[in-house]
Amino acid sequence: MLKCIMEVVQEKYNRWWNNQNERPILYFTSTENYISNYHLTRNSWDFTSESNVKDQNTEKFWFDDELRINSFLEGVKHTSYFKDSYPYFWVDYGPGILAGCIGVGLEFDFNTMWIPQSLEKYENLEEKLTIDRDNYYWRKLHKTTRKALDRSEGRYITSITDIGGVMDVLAGIRGSNQFLKDLIRKPQKVKTAMEYLFDSWFELFNSLTELLLDAQEAAVAWNGIYSELPTYTIQNDLSAMISPEMFNEFDMPYKEKLTERIPNTIYHLDGPDALKHLDSILSLSNLNAVQWVPGAGQPGGNTTAGGSSDGYWVNTGMLEWVDTLKKIKEAGKSLELWVHPQDVLPLIQSLGPERLLLKVESVPSKSECKKVISQLVSEGLIDH
Repeated sequence: MLKCIMEVVQEKYNRWWNNQNERPILYFTSTENYISNYHLTRNSWDFTSESNVKDQNTEKFWFDDELRINSFLEGVKHTSYFKDSYPYFWVDYGPGILAGCIGVGLEFDFNTMWIPQSLEKYENLEEKLTIDRDNYYWRKLHKTTRKALDRSEGRYITSITDIGGVMDVLAGIRGSNQFLKDLIRKPQKVKTAMEYLFDSWFELFNSLTELLLDAQEAAVAWNGIYSELPTYTIQNDLSAMISPEMFNEFDMPYKEKLTERIPNTIYHLDGPDALKHLDSILSLSNLNAVQWVPGAGQPGGNTTAGGSSDGYWVNTGMLEWVDTLKKIKEAGKSLELWVHPQDVLPLIQSLGPERLLLKVESVPSKSECKKVISQLVSEGLIDH
C-alpha cells in the first residue's frame, strides 16, 4: 500500500527538495478519537489515556520497542491520509540523543528527555565527546530502527532519530548558563569541543541513514519529509539566546558543513527570538528549505502538548508571519509549515503555491480535510 503511495508522490517531494514544485505539497491527516488497547507509549496517538501512564513506568513508555510499534500501528488504523501524506514511525528518544551516545546519563519523564550537566571541565574532550559503539543508547537506537524497519512490511516509513544540534547538546552537558559564559570566556575550548561533537554527530547520522536507505530506499528526518537521498532537519534552539555574531562565529561553520555533506537539508527555525539569524541561515547556499515554527502560544504556533480543547495542535494565525515567509521564498528556499486548516487557503493565496509544503496533522474530522482540499481544487491551486 505504502509503496504505491510513494510512487505517486515521490516526484513531488523531489521537486520540492530542488525548489521546483509549482503546486504545494499537502501533508494532511485526520485521526479519530479512540481508546487505545495498549499502554501509552512515546509513539501512541491516544494521549487522552492518562490512566495508561499510571499503569507503567518511564522505562516502558520510552524503551519497549515492541509496545511502541504496536501502539503506533494502532494509531495508523485510526488515521486517514490525504493527498501527499503517509504514515511514518519516528524513532524518538527525545531531543539531543547524541548526548546519550557519548555516555551521558539521560533523564526521562512522560513528556520529554533532559540532558543533565556532566562536562565539568574542558579536559580529555576526545574521550568525553567521542561515541563508544558499545554504549547503551547507540545500541538501543540501532535496535529500535532495525525493528521498526523489519516490522514495516510496506505499511509505513521509518525515520532517523532526533540527534540534536551540536551546540544544543554541548550546552546541555555543560549547563546552559555556564555554556553562555564559556562563549565569551573560553571561545577556543568551546570550538574544540564542538569539533569533537560534530564528528560524533556525523558518525551517528551516517550509521542510521545507512540502515534506512538499505532497507526502504528512502529516508525521513524527525519531521517526516520523504527523501530518496540522505536528509536531516538541522537546528540550534540555543540560538535564541545568542547574538548573530556569536551564531556566525561558533555555529555557522557547522551548518555549512552539514548542508554541504547532506544532500537534502531543512533548517528548523524555532520562535521569534531565532529570527535574528534568518539572514545567516538563508546564506547557506546548499540549504534546501526552512521549517518555520512560531513557537507555543504564538500566532500559527503550537497549542498545548495534548492539543487544544477543540482537538487542534496548531493555532490559527500563520499569516502573521507572511513577510518572513516571503523573504524565505524570495531567497530561493522551499518552505515547510505546520498550519491550522483555516490558514491553508489564505496562506497559499498570499505566498503563492510554489515551493510550499503544508502539514495539517491529526485534524479531528475527515470532512474538514476534504473541505480544504475541495477549496484548493476549486481555486485551481491543486489538482484533484
